[in-house]
Amino acid sequence: SVRYKQTLYSSASLFEIDASYVSVTLNLFVVVLIRTLLKFNLSIDKMVLGIGDVQRTSQEAQAKSLIMKAWRERWTEVQWGINIRKLVDDSADGSFLADCILQQALSGPGPNSLVLSYLMHSIHSQIVTTASVLLSVSKYDAFHKLHCVASLLDLLSSIKDRIILNDNQGKDDCIQLALALQSVVCWLLSCMYSSLENLSDITEFPAEAEDSKIVLKCRNLMDYFLVDPYLFNLINVANKEDEESYVKIIKMSKEVDKFVDGHNQREISHVTSLIDKLSKPRVPKTTKTHPLEKSFDGLQTKVGNPSIQAIIMKAALLRSSQDIPAIVSELILVKQLQNVDLVNFYSEILHSALMGLVDAFGKEQELAFIGFTFLQLPSLVNTVREKLLDSTNDAFLRGLEVYIMNESCLNVADAKLHCCTLEFLLKSFANVRLINETDKASLLKLRTSKGSSIKPTPGSSPKTFNVIITAAATTGRLQQFTSKLIKLNQLSRQASGELNKASNTRAIIFDLSFLMLCYIVQLHGPKALSSEEPDSFFEEWYKDCMVENHVAKNPDVIINRCDSNKVDLLLNQYIQGDTELKTSLVFWHEICANSVGVTKEVLTAWESDGTTFNEVKRILDVFRSKICSIPVCISAWLCAYIQVNPEEKSTKAKEILNYFLTSSTVMSFDNQDHFKERNALMSQIISRMMNCIQSSDKSPVNSPTYNFESKPVAELYKSCWACMNKRGLIDVETTVNLQHLLQMSGPHYFVQNMVEEMLRLQHSQELAQRCDLLYGVLHYDLKSCTAALVRVVVPTVLHFWTSDSSFMEPQIKALVSLSVDCILSYYYHASSLKIKEERKDESDSEPQSKRRKLFEATSLQKENLVDLQIMLKDLYGEFYKVLHNVYESTPAIVFILQFLEELSMKTPTTTLLTSLPHQVVTQLMSLMCDEMDPDLLLGLFCLTNKNSRLNCAQALCRLKHLRHINEYHEPRSHSPAPGS
Repeated sequence: SVRYKQTLYSSASLFEIDASYVSVTLNLFVVVLIRTLLKFNLSIDKMVLGIGDVQRTSQEAQAKSLIMKAWRERWTEVQWGINIRKLVDDSADGSFLADCILQQALSGPGPNSLVLSYLMHSIHSQIVTTASVLLSVSKYDAFHKLHCVASLLDLLSSIKDRIILNDNQGKDDCIQLALALQSVVCWLLSCMYSSLENLSDITEFPAEAEDSKIVLKCRNLMDYFLVDPYLFNLINVANKEDEESYVKIIKMSKEVDKFVDGHNQREISHVTSLIDKLSKPRVPKTTKTHPLEKSFDGLQTKVGNPSIQAIIMKAALLRSSQDIPAIVSELILVKQLQNVDLVNFYSEILHSALMGLVDAFGKEQELAFIGFTFLQLPSLVNTVREKLLDSTNDAFLRGLEVYIMNESCLNVADAKLHCCTLEFLLKSFANVRLINETDKASLLKLRTSKGSSIKPTPGSSPKTFNVIITAAATTGRLQQFTSKLIKLNQLSRQASGELNKASNTRAIIFDLSFLMLCYIVQLHGPKALSSEEPDSFFEEWYKDCMVENHVAKNPDVIINRCDSNKVDLLLNQYIQGDTELKTSLVFWHEICANSVGVTKEVLTAWESDGTTFNEVKRILDVFRSKICSIPVCISAWLCAYIQVNPEEKSTKAKEILNYFLTSSTVMSFDNQDHFKERNALMSQIISRMMNCIQSSDKSPVNSPTYNFESKPVAELYKSCWACMNKRGLIDVETTVNLQHLLQMSGPHYFVQNMVEEMLRLQHSQELAQRCDLLYGVLHYDLKSCTAALVRVVVPTVLHFWTSDSSFMEPQIKALVSLSVDCILSYYYHASSLKIKEERKDESDSEPQSKRRKLFEATSLQKENLVDLQIMLKDLYGEFYKVLHNVYESTPAIVFILQFLEELSMKTPTTTLLTSLPHQVVTQLMSLMCDEMDPDLLLGLFCLTNKNSRLNCAQALCRLKHLRHINEYHEPRSHSPAPGS
């Protein structure tokens, strides 16, 4: 009873008996009572204590009795160790012993140093675990006993370096250690709070007071537990295992922070900052490339960010305006992965566009880049601001200022374009309200102060047809433009009861619309065509007759479009000497089709020596006298004819093609409306057709500048890489060439060749720059290139590296960076394919086609993510093969470690690491424990999963143990003996 206990304790104090002896007596009394009850065969289910508790209580009672005996007889630590082993052998659970010893040592007003020494001996001899000691300490709540609290803090300081588990301890022991560390952190905050509360009542700060010493000791221990990477990460694992205790820690930290304005301000601030780090255990590590200076068109200019520059080149030359959201997503991802600040991000985009514009000057791609820079770039920047939630213009304006400071590149642009490039660019930004007139004036003033002397020359360049279609393509209105041209061409094919002037106008409209459509599809491909007209003449003609790169058309199919009767009629008309092409009441689409049949008959007669070339030219002059579309249709058939016939038989057909390209000699041409322009456009179209079928030094339009038929593909890759490596960036020709090489050789061969060229570099800074450039290039087809890199290139390098290869540092780091950035880009791209959810009341009313598109987009997102997970699972399987039965570090193993480090630090989630086998982690620790960072282990496991938490805690303890072994067995240098 309570009264009986009070009597015993008062008697003990009367006879100066230690209170712990009374406690042992009471426990022995309970044990005797239980044994007596068992003798009378009382049922177990009616007993207050279970059998396990009885056995434990019995052991605790024996331990406390042994402690009392040791204290009375003043045993040495050795004696204690011998006797306690009889009670707690190696197979027994000795976790209760720490509680027993601390209860006896701290039962009085002050600590019993002799009993505490028994606890230290038990720790050193591994009778008790450090986890059980930590838990026992965290249970102590008699904070008014300052000397006892101080002794416990000293105890923690003495064992903090011994918080290492044995190699044979399991997952449960490791997680228990993590939870014990969490409890100790909470207890230290409670100790600190209690002492701070005591000190808050004192006006003058007593530096020598026991409470001040306790605060300092708590601060030092917190600094150790939350700075040591192993303990810090174990505590983070425990925070996920026991979230309620973590909430208590945060709450207690806030209570401690209330005293920050009083004494011990430095200690309080330091401790609360350490607690704050628990909410952010892993800070992503990003790399920032350093710009190099390169000679660009004779002037020294900053290369800038190669990844952004490559994406901008691709956006201007190879993508339409409809791809702006995708382009912006790629640019923002580069910003995040490479830690580019917002001001420099805007500046890099502008700088890349300007360099591309300068490089494209005088080339076929010049208009495409002009359209991108002055029409599409403002919309792109606006989209960037929206996605980054940049509501103010401050960062963009500062980016423009940085852009203007690079005066050498602006000077080159002004000199080549003969205008103030910045003024035109600022006008385009003002049109979309990115800047106002005041901003524009101040920026132009800044440009003037930097030495710009070029003045704009308004009206010096007409709004030519090339500029029109470039503007339409850049702003996404090209299909709308071609749709109107097709409709106009359809309406001008035929008419009834028209006068001579009206018929001439109709002929010119048909001719111009047909030529414009031919020119557009030659530049932008069939995707530029869009029409709602049924059975439009031009679309049918393009499908059957138009000459295309690497596509051979059947000349017989073209001839079958002719009407044999009308062909004979036209042929007889021209043979009889008629030299005028009538325009009144003429069906122009029939003339275009049947003129091909006339040409075939004339060519056949000429090849069989049935007529002369002069007669042939007389008929050809009639065809090209008024309507330039007719020679284009004839040339399309001639090109198809040349492609299917041997060289000796196609000679005369080539002469006809060349004749169409010669200058006109008919005087009446000058009097026709816009005939000069139409004839020039016809010549360009026919020239492009001839380029498509010729195997000469002149390259086809929009094709690589190299002769693909005469050079090995490997040499073409080397040429492209040499150009990229020389300039530190990718130029217009190389952009187009690489796109064609990717299409021609496929992503596997493309990525393999690019990576091989990159790994030949030696200097780390140069490797980092080229790695960023190659990362931008792989965005030409990110999904396929990433798959080739992960599934083919990286496993090949890991399995077939040799000691004399170039696969070492810094090449390993470059390949790691490229692989991780591509994987993350693939992941973010797949994750961003989300469609806005429709309301339930609206979804039923939506048309079936829209719901199908929504379903298809969602399915595509899931499919891409599944594909990526499969790729990574296969890659991790290759990692396991590399690590299996290996007993020393190799470059391949260094790559695996660096890959996991960078991926775990850059990815915001452990989703990409869920398929990583645990054996890979354990084998890496065995081979490279000194190089492994404990923070890495926290990033490799999903802490929301129970089993992953157990594995993570065990891996942290195992890594600490391996490090301890390595440090213990390190060879020590000895100073030489005298005279040696």
